[in-house]
Amino acid sequence: AGGGAGGMAGAAGNAGGNGGMTSTNDGGTDALSACGTSTMTSQPGCNTVDATGPCVTVGTGTGALPAAGGGNIQPGTYDLVSSTVYLGDGALPTILSPVRKTLVLSPGTAGALDIQEADVSGNYLNRFNGTVTTSGTGTASMVTFTQSCPAIDAGAGESSLYTFTSGSTITLTVLEDKGGGATAVEVWQKR
Repeated sequence: AGGGAGGMAGAAGNAGGNGGMTSTNDGGTDALSACGTSTMTSQPGCNTVDATGPCVTVGTGTGALPAAGGGNIQPGTYDLVSSTVYLGDGALPTILSPVRKTLVLSPGTAGALDIQEADVSGNYLNRFNGTVTTSGTGTASMVTFTQSCPAIDAGAGESSLYTFTSGSTITLTVLEDKGGGATAVEVWQKR
């Protein structure tokens, strides 16, 4: 909901804004090459995860959206490896790009997974925590992210269709409704 492509399922309003299309630096969190140009106000305090995945620039998709397939999401560390927006009837939504995103999923309580995520673009660093739950099956499979930190969006939740694929390459694909008919498809790869 809210501000953009922050969390696995949207990060409830923390990562709005368009980071631009050229690189300047990576927020000082590691020795990786520059990624993005965002100058938004950072929110670095919720965890110590560093965004160390590839620098991803959002692309525009054509044709039909991929279908959700559900699956049993495994705990582990995941990096965003691609982000594609399908416009439908809507305009291009504001999404942080280029960006590095890394998330850590660990076993939680009552069947939930705990999530810690870090996003970096330019001078911007956003870290947030919450829980992830799943529901439904097949093409109606939903993943719901509920934020706990930062407090500004604590309790806010967002549900998106998803597919978890295991095998030699393990991926989590999240289809996030961006409003106005636009859908962002984020592919996360497990390390």
